[in-house]
Order: sequence, then C-alpha cells, then structure tokens
Amino acid sequence: AVDLDALTAYGEAPFTLDQDAPVLVSELDRIGDLGTLGPAQQRFLRVVGIVPPGKVYMLTGSPELGSSTAGTPATADIYELSSLDDGEPWSFEKIGDLKGTTNPPARVSAAASSVLVGDTPMILVTGGRENFWVIGPSHDDWFLWDPATQEIADKGRLTEGRSEHFHVPLANGTVLVAGGWATNEGGGVVTNFADLIDPTRGTVEEIDLDLPGDSGSNGASLGADGALVCGGFATSFDLAGTPLATSVSDCVIVNFQGVSRPAAALPIPLAKFAMAAAGEGKVLVAGGINWDGTKDANQRFSAVNQAFLYDAGPDTWTAVSPLNDARSAAVGISLANGRVLVVGGASQDGVYQLPDGEVGCPEVYTPGNQRFARLDDQCGSWGAGAAPPVAQWPGLGTVLLKGYTVQEDPQDAVGFLGAAPAIGQ
Repeated sequence: AVDLDALTAYGEAPFTLDQDAPVLVSELDRIGDLGTLGPAQQRFLRVVGIVPPGKVYMLTGSPELGSSTAGTPATADIYELSSLDDGEPWSFEKIGDLKGTTNPPARVSAAASSVLVGDTPMILVTGGRENFWVIGPSHDDWFLWDPATQEIADKGRLTEGRSEHFHVPLANGTVLVAGGWATNEGGGVVTNFADLIDPTRGTVEEIDLDLPGDSGSNGASLGADGALVCGGFATSFDLAGTPLATSVSDCVIVNFQGVSRPAAALPIPLAKFAMAAAGEGKVLVAGGINWDGTKDANQRFSAVNQAFLYDAGPDTWTAVSPLNDARSAAVGISLANGRVLVVGGASQDGVYQLPDGEVGCPEVYTPGNQRFARLDDQCGSWGAGAAPPVAQWPGLGTVLLKGYTVQEDPQDAVGFLGAAPAIGQ
C-alpha cells in the first residue's frame, strides 16, 4: 500500500513500490505540473486517456487552429506520456497513428473516456471532425482503442455525427454521449438525440432527450439515478440569415436503461457551464453563458460566476455561493466527500466565436459551507483556457491538459491531480 504521508509534489524524484515499479506521486487534491510539451507534440482540441497502471495517452488533435478561411487538418497521432530521463520533465512521445476507424482517423473536437471492457482497460473515443474550421459533417463513429495492443478493439456507428460534444461515464459502466454539432455550421446541430454506449457489449442505444438546447449543453453522473443533462444554446436564423441563439434551462435525467424523463430546470438559462457529480444523487453546475434573450450568435458574451447544486431526491436546485472567477467552458472534476474542483475556462465565449480570456486559477467547492475556494498557489497553465481535456481513472488520479482560447496559445501544458494509489509508469 502507498503511504499517504510519503506522497511528494509531482515532478520530484520517482517513488518506488514494493515491486520496484517506478511511479510518480502527487499530494492529494493538489495539481502538480508535469511539464511543457515541445512544439512537435502540441495539439489543439485533442483527447486524453489514463489507464492502469498509470499509462497516459494523447490522441488526435490539430497542430494549430489556423484561420477561419483555410483551417488546419487534424491528425491521427497517438502519444504516450513518458519520462525522457531521470530528473527531466515528463513529455509525450509519439507511438503511432490511429488505423482502422470507421470514419477517417484524423479528427479534432472528439470526446473520450477511459473505460473497462471486461478486465481490459481501454479508451473510448467518439465523433470529432476532420478540420476545425472547414465546413463539413462531424464523424458518426465510435471506437475502443486498446493501449496494450495499440490497436482498435471494437468500433461502430453513432446515431448522428457529432463534435464538440461530451461523455458522461455512468455507474453501471456505460457511457452517455450527448450534445455537440452534427456539422460545424449552424444548420446541422445535434438537438434531441443522445447515445448510450455499452463498451463491453459493443452496443449503442439511441435516446431522445427532448431538450431545446444543442451545443453548449453538459451532463454529469447521478450515481444510481443515471445522468443529468442540462442547458445549452437553442439556435435559429432570422429572415436575413443571421444566426441567433439563446441559453436554455431545461434538464432531463437518463437512467441506465436509456430512458429519459424531465428534471427540474436550471434556476437560470445556461450554456457552456462546468458540471460534475457532488456526491450520490447530487450535481454541481458552475459558471457558463447566460443569454436570457435571443442574441446574435456571432457575438461573444461575458461568462457568469453563478453556481447551483441539484439534488435528485427532491428534484430541486439550490443556489450556492458564486465562483471567485466568472468562467465558461470550464471543467468540473469530482473529488471525495462531495467536493468539486473547477478548472480552466474563459471569461468570454459564444456559439460561433472562439473563447477569449483564459482563466487559469482552479477553485474547489466544499459542500459543508457551499463555497468555492480559489487555489491561488496553484494558478498555472495546465488546465487553463476553454475545454481543457481531462482523463480520470479511479485510484490513479486525473490528468489535465491545457485548454484553448482565441489567442491560439500553444497547447503545451500538462498537469496531474493526485490520488492514492499514485500514478504508475
């Protein structure tokens, strides 16, 4: 067993278990800096996965965002996190490319989850598209990538193509896939449908969510109650062809059988908010964009700092103390005892505009006082910016990659949130 008192800050000397397997460890609930990626390894809009005994992988993405006229093609690269030399920062090294996917393997804006298929840990990847800017359909496939063989173990089709969407791993081992865009233009929005993937059986079940929101929605696990999905933007066009959008407040609960039912609406309309489980049957929502009327979707608006707690028992929302920093497109990470870590985000965001003004200081929500504490001593580039990729495995901790903003900052930072036992290599 790992001696929790012996845990040291990540990036220091390796800690060795009894079987002489080198591992790196981090203080519990503290984000450590793994290092900075070199130019050849930097990727925008990529996905990350972590599997036992602590292997970390980065898949797909684009070397740069490019411009709205030319765009930048995606890659099918697979990188593994590894130490270059003793005492040197850790980095990602390329180990191959995706092959054998149903759609072209190169993609950006996909979604990924670390899952267990039988006794084998794998990485489930869904959707994405070939170019961030160039108009075209999103991928409608899913696949299981096996780190042990470095090959695709299973694959299939989604109900619809989607990109910029989200996963909710459920307590029974299935994964809810929802939200996003069917194409990267306004007319092709994924609206009312989601998919429930069973990685072990290799099946996909279509779910009618019956939600008015599409892009910008989010979801989180409710434990034994399934998942809660809320919010998003409802989009349309006026007679002049101007894209319009409004935030929505509707929510639904999806059970393990893929049946959805209405849940209490968010207290205010929201899109692009952080959302995470905050204990059994409870979900925390923080930040986001609150457009309380129809707006020009080409504009960028300021994020809010409001936060709310949902309780599935009475089906109610309660306002909690606000975030210290307003942010949209942040990520919520569930910690022990109902606490939630909110990481990254941007101070301004929109539907068709890239987020601007990265937020780099994480905050921890504590249920006892229903307040957020900003971790000023942990403000860093890892996790900063919109939609920072996150990978979790129970007992191994959480890996965070840098998010993105309109400034096109290099996507170069990698951090690790400690857990016991420590991450292995």
